[in-house]
Amino acid sequence: MLQEATRRRPDEDELPSLPRSDTFAFDGDRLIWEYPRQTPGDDQIDLVEVMELDGTHITRHRIYWGWKGIAHITTH
Repeated sequence: MLQEATRRRPDEDELPSLPRSDTFAFDGDRLIWEYPRQTPGDDQIDLVEVMELDGTHITRHRIYWGWKGIAHITTH
């Protein structure tokens, strides 16, 4: 999946900024936030990012794709 997503990735100058929601969860070790599908402008690829932190260092980083994100890499 990552190879295919990388192959289909737009050039840097074509990438839109992804608005994040203002709501996030942080318990001192784990930071979670969402890039919602619906935004004030257009729809965007929907993602949730999870980062596990050790102080200011990221020790694990996971991205969960929503249905619109999965459709982007499976239909292009």
